[in-house]
Amino acid sequence: MSMRIKISLPALEKVMKAEKVEQYKLKKLLINALIIRLFICVLVLLVGKNMNEIYFISDDAAYENLAKAYLQSASSPIDLGALTLIGATGYLQIFWPYVVCISAYVFHSIYAARFINVFLSILTIKLIYDLTKSISNNHPTAIRAARIYAYLPYPILVCCFPIKDIYLTVAVLYVFVIFIKFQNLQKITIIQFILSIMLLIGAYFTRGGVVEMMSLFFIAFLMKRFADTHNYAAIMLCITFTFVFLYVFGGLIFDSFSIKIDNYGGYAQMDTTISAIQMSSVTQIYKLPFTYFFASLQPIPLSLFTPEAGKMWSQLIYYGNLTMIPVACGNFLYIFYKKKNSLFWICSAVMYCAVTTLSLGIFRHYLFLLPLEMINYSLYMENATQVKRSNCLVFAACCFVMILLYSCYCLIR
Repeated sequence: MSMRIKISLPALEKVMKAEKVEQYKLKKLLINALIIRLFICVLVLLVGKNMNEIYFISDDAAYENLAKAYLQSASSPIDLGALTLIGATGYLQIFWPYVVCISAYVFHSIYAARFINVFLSILTIKLIYDLTKSISNNHPTAIRAARIYAYLPYPILVCCFPIKDIYLTVAVLYVFVIFIKFQNLQKITIIQFILSIMLLIGAYFTRGGVVEMMSLFFIAFLMKRFADTHNYAAIMLCITFTFVFLYVFGGLIFDSFSIKIDNYGGYAQMDTTISAIQMSSVTQIYKLPFTYFFASLQPIPLSLFTPEAGKMWSQLIYYGNLTMIPVACGNFLYIFYKKKNSLFWICSAVMYCAVTTLSLGIFRHYLFLLPLEMINYSLYMENATQVKRSNCLVFAACCFVMILLYSCYCLIR
């Protein structure tokens, strides 16, 4: 017995030391990411006038105009009368306008939501690490995925604006982590369960369709768990519930898709990669599988040379995302790679295709799924041979050359 203790103690010390090194690397990454984001956020506010505006899209301008009106009319942090008066209650998804207004009152600044997004972005990095670690059980793989999100231009810059999609990213990733714990039969505390429910409620009132997708995701995990325990009665119950769910919400989803096509049909002509498989009617739903690759390149402009280059934040972000091409290619190549968690990949891939389709190529509408690309890329690179890594770089180089050639064509056209 004593001999066994003598042998195990050094091994235990080695494991504990490795865990401390892991936590140190993660903490260092989070601090660096926070410093960069805070600096860029302040820079955006300072030089905004030279970029035509300090807003990314029209939505965040509307949110901060609401915050300005709320500061002038509210008598307390949560003043429902003032929220109604300024029109915040008129939004279909009311959660984020409330957050922007209330945070502006608490911190006495209409820009408070920008800094909330910065800290939510840091939380996103931590959740990416946790989710990747849960899937791969490999620290370098988890750190790689977290590092990509920490230093990629799009997540850095977009969190400096008061858009609602950063919160949505945190909510979805946290629920994903809980799903994986559930699948692995790990203990889920009451606090974790309640927090996930609260985040989903917030997500429901942030962007339509997300919670419905997550519900189907959870049903798939339930069916897998019941299949492992041969609980066929429970599986039939899940299948029945799925059909009922689709019967109740299927028509609503179809109608929502049709309305989006009518309202955002102009986006089909946008100069972005996903325009190649853009849908102009519901009957073109067959294009859905092709969105998996093209949608991951959405932040990259097909034409690099435009009159607005460098004059708008969105354009600046697009050019910075040329660095994302290898990640998008690795994400695509992972389709043909052996998966460590096939159920999670299948569910997330279906959700990715469905959401990008229903979003009609408006990238910020599925920004919350961007971390999945980084996770898949990291999982692909984890055990990829040197040849496969080279193939990924060659694939990325070919994509870049094609984009460059198309840009030249647009320039001389």
